[in-house]
Amino acid sequence: MGFCTKEEYENFLENTPGFESYLVEAGIILIKYFFDVSAKEQE
Repeated sequence: MGFCTKEEYENFLENTPGFESYLVEAGIILIKYFFDVSAKEQE
């Protein structure tokens, strides 16, 4: 949707799962919410 470059997006997808695992291993309860918000709503 134009909020970041393709490289930033790929970096996010590559690094986020490891970061989330680190949080859980450290004893943090991680709760994730997934929302489907259209581009029009985000504007």
